[in-house]
Amino acid sequence: MKKLLLMIIGLSLLMSGCTHKNKTDVTKRSSLIDLYRNAMEDYNNHRYNQAINKFKIIIFQYPGSNKMEEAQFYIGESYFNMKKYTDAINEYSFLVNSFVGSKYVKDAKFKIAVCYYYLSPPPTLDQTDTHRAEDMFNEYLELYPDSPEADSARAMIKKCRLKYLKKTLNTARFYYKLGKYESAIIYIEKARNMKDHDLVIDEINALLKKINRKLKKHKSKFGE
Repeated sequence: MKKLLLMIIGLSLLMSGCTHKNKTDVTKRSSLIDLYRNAMEDYNNHRYNQAINKFKIIIFQYPGSNKMEEAQFYIGESYFNMKKYTDAINEYSFLVNSFVGSKYVKDAKFKIAVCYYYLSPPPTLDQTDTHRAEDMFNEYLELYPDSPEADSARAMIKKCRLKYLKKTLNTARFYYKLGKYESAIIYIEKARNMKDHDLVIDEINALLKKINRKLKKHKSKFGE
């Protein structure tokens, strides 16, 4: 009789514990859904800093939840929309490296490339970030050739190459102004051999004509 009583008490405690755990899980799940909904409301209303804080709470307080990778993606999106491109790259990269199979990886890779392009300076300055952008767009096209963003990626690659061409032509113009026409021609030929040089073919031809006129005058003046 005593054994039966102990078994009944033990079973009751076990059932009570299970019920409490189930209630806790339901409450936790409900809190996650509410938090995610509030975060997305902030995001959609352009309250990006508030959204970031809530998405971070989801990541740190609900590790392993089905909203974790989505929260990580929208942290990157929030920084992107605030034009904080370096921060956006860091967040997108964390997603790509930590959630390899995520459905958000494709968009994150595209946005990383876009961020690098936006970080790149005018053609007169160093084009390291432009090269990074082009590399990322090329990688994106290799991985997702049929993506809806594929045409945009190709267009962005042309923009990157246009910057290189502009930089090369600026150098040619610099030498032209100094009267160093042979050096200017070297950079014009360099531009001619670059990819998508047709984007600036009119500028190339116009500068080359100016140089040839100068060279003819020089030869005529000195009887060469």
